[in-house]
Amino acid sequence: MRWLYYPRFRKLSRLLHNMPKRKSTVTNPLSFTRPPVICKNPAPLSYRWIGIDRSEKMVKLSNSIAHKIELEDDNSDMRDEFTRVLELTEEERKWRDKGYEVIVGVDEAGRGPLAGPVVAAACILPPDVLFEGLNDSKKLSPSQRNILYENIQKYAIEYAIGQVDHHTIDQVNIFQATMMAVQDALRQLRTKPDMVIADGPHWKLTLDIPLVGVIKGDNTILSVCAASILAKETRDRWMIKASLDYPEYGFEKHKGYGTAFHLKAIQTFGPSALHRMSFRPLCENEPHSTSKRRRKPLNTK
Repeated sequence: MRWLYYPRFRKLSRLLHNMPKRKSTVTNPLSFTRPPVICKNPAPLSYRWIGIDRSEKMVKLSNSIAHKIELEDDNSDMRDEFTRVLELTEEERKWRDKGYEVIVGVDEAGRGPLAGPVVAAACILPPDVLFEGLNDSKKLSPSQRNILYENIQKYAIEYAIGQVDHHTIDQVNIFQATMMAVQDALRQLRTKPDMVIADGPHWKLTLDIPLVGVIKGDNTILSVCAASILAKETRDRWMIKASLDYPEYGFEKHKGYGTAFHLKAIQTFGPSALHRMSFRPLCENEPHSTSKRRRKPLNTK
């Protein structure tokens, strides 16, 4: 566009030069849903610390700075753990400062297994409650996960569980079944949330509130970590109960995932009534199965 700088086009050049730059077509979905407001409820300076031993104590902060935690006893291990868990609240505090006070965390469990349902959890936590040991459910031992599962249920403002069985998974595919489970969990909430934070970037949900997908959210955001534990523990307990009807598959050990033991059991006994027949290698091995027990009815309620 060299002609714009010729003398006869000097005025037009100045006008174009002073024009504001064209904005990107990628728009933040939260930018137009609600105008930013000043948060009426600032970050708390004291927290209820729920220990892994189910104890409860008050922990005070000085100027919201984690390294100035005031503890009754100078316990460095507790100080480090408290600081780690407190960092999980940073993302939610940012959104609360923008006016989104009620935030629900969402996560799922059971996309990869060869058997059983996919489970989703939605969890709303109080902003002043922290749980010792809270982390991604996959990084916790079964005993730790069990204690946190009970603590979250006790102290959460509200939580809900959505579940889609293996028949529906075979009909609509695992991604759509996961979205159905999440929608079901959110629909059960009696508390109206202001926004949803979910683990992972890919979500296709029909919502009338903003949704933010965060990569590794189950490892970095408090309410998503809690939802991750609720979803996985719910599904694990379901599979342990199912193993009573199908002991030969060892569901209580691998929870339906494709371990060597599980694959060998499928080759020996054929698929059970709980297996996802659209998943490999089940969809390849189905014609070769001659098991008479694979269609045994299951009552897990």
